[in-house]
Amino acid sequence: MPGKAVYAWKVSPHSKPWRSARNRRPQWLAVGSFVQHPKVLAARKFARDLASLSRQDRSTAYSLNKMKKAPRVLMVGTSLDERGGVAAVLRTWRDNGLFERCSVHFLPTNGGGGPARKLWLAIAAWFKAAWWLSAGRVKVIHVHTSSYASFWRKTPFIALAMLLQRALIISLHGGAFKEFYATRSIIGRAWIRLVLRRCRRFIVLTPSWQDWVKQIEPSANTAVIPNAVNIGPPDPLHAAEPDLLLFLGRIEADKGIDILLRALAAARLEGAGWRLVCGGEGEIDTMRSLAKQLAIPDDALHFAGWLEPAAKQAWLQRCSLVVLPSLIENMPVSVIEAFAAARPVIATRVGGLPDMITPGVNGWLVEPGNVVELAEALILAHVGAGHLARMGTAARGKAQAEYDAKALVYKMQGLYDDFDRKTHS
Repeated sequence: MPGKAVYAWKVSPHSKPWRSARNRRPQWLAVGSFVQHPKVLAARKFARDLASLSRQDRSTAYSLNKMKKAPRVLMVGTSLDERGGVAAVLRTWRDNGLFERCSVHFLPTNGGGGPARKLWLAIAAWFKAAWWLSAGRVKVIHVHTSSYASFWRKTPFIALAMLLQRALIISLHGGAFKEFYATRSIIGRAWIRLVLRRCRRFIVLTPSWQDWVKQIEPSANTAVIPNAVNIGPPDPLHAAEPDLLLFLGRIEADKGIDILLRALAAARLEGAGWRLVCGGEGEIDTMRSLAKQLAIPDDALHFAGWLEPAAKQAWLQRCSLVVLPSLIENMPVSVIEAFAAARPVIATRVGGLPDMITPGVNGWLVEPGNVVELAEALILAHVGAGHLARMGTAARGKAQAEYDAKALVYKMQGLYDDFDRKTHS
């Protein structure tokens, strides 16, 4: 009716639910002809629509109304604000629209701070996941894990999904899972195999990891979805500095940085005048001391520290070769980023790297921990610098064909859609 107001009670944001009614500070909102409050109007419209339906249709409509704000997929993993390859891949998925298109709600279980904060994040995330899953509002949970502490931190989420019979997807990151499995007790290995059997899809990054999973659990339902990066416009290799070598990764023994410094010193003695830039955090002072012992001049070695995306891209454009002599790897994002920038890579035969690098085509492979073989590869790359442009073109072609974020996001979306249809059928 014109001029007639409908009033709705709204509790002030300063009020507390445990306070008595007289201590609350109410606000009256005039809606109707004066103010059309959207929440009131939405509730009245839903009530009118509900009244016109049958009892069965009312139940369905009410359930759908509740599901409007519920995510389709719960994703559990390390914080998106963390540094490292896993967080970078998850941010790439988010930035390319996966979270929005598939209604993904992300629950971080790890972040900055000490063990107490990490434990608190994991517990809080578990209770949130338990609420969503037990209410039946989410049918799919996607867990990102690696090994050791990461795997045990994700075990409560995995057990919860199995208990409530929700569609469980697990993505395996990190290169130490084989050693992690081999060093577990009989009970620990049995639990890992049970997880492989019960999850709807166990996602690995390379075919070699898929073969290994099938060896320990033949009934595992696996899929290969590699890490993704954004493929930008091409950068011709002639813009690079011919003697500049780039290492991207944490400065620690597992990344083989000490092996690289020894190989660099040996290669320079043979006339390969490489200058090395190391982008990453870690044991920088220790490596500087080692470089002095190896008589590597200061102008041939630069520790750039942690590189933000723009700075990393700038160094990738300046270098002519990327090197990663890791002792343990799965599918390093730094190698994919080098491929996307049309830079060939020298790396070790570990993890999924043999699936990525074809020797003589887009890079070179050496045995992990072998200083002599790495030095020989550096000398060969320096002598055959004219071939680096051709190898860089091949590397970029592989990145465009296999690691493009846009294509891989659609592949992951198809996986979610398939499970979503099955759980609602």
